[in-house]
Amino acid sequence: MYVFRKHFSTHYILLRFKEKVLAPATRHSPSAILAFDLKGAFNKVLHSAILSLFNHTECGHRFYSYISDFLTQHSAILKVGNPTSDPIFLGDRGTPQGSVLSLILLHPALLNLPKRMDAIPKIHHALYADDITMWTNTDS
Repeated sequence: MYVFRKHFSTHYILLRFKEKVLAPATRHSPSAILAFDLKGAFNKVLHSAILSLFNHTECGHRFYSYISDFLTQHSAILKVGNPTSDPIFLGDRGTPQGSVLSLILLHPALLNLPKRMDAIPKIHHALYADDITMWTNTDS
């Protein structure tokens, strides 16, 4: 998983991909690549899942309370011209779009995914935020 790690950006994933997949590839070596985006990951992740994972870390009470308040106290007000709506509760899913915290809050929900993917023989993977690339270059 490359998100939130110093010196591990998209460029590093592409370099690793080139070294592991493209460089050893020949006309006679089978390979397969699957790249996908977890559509709506930021909108669909349950607040309870995020909070449960943070609760099992040593993040500290103040940080946990801040994240809990940030997620559970979110509302929106719509304004069209001069009139504005009453506050609208945004529900128990999703992280605020455009927020720096959105990536940090999604990351714990995906923590177990790399371990599970490592258990699949002959399949390699790279995760960056809500993008996953899987590949193999063997006869599997």
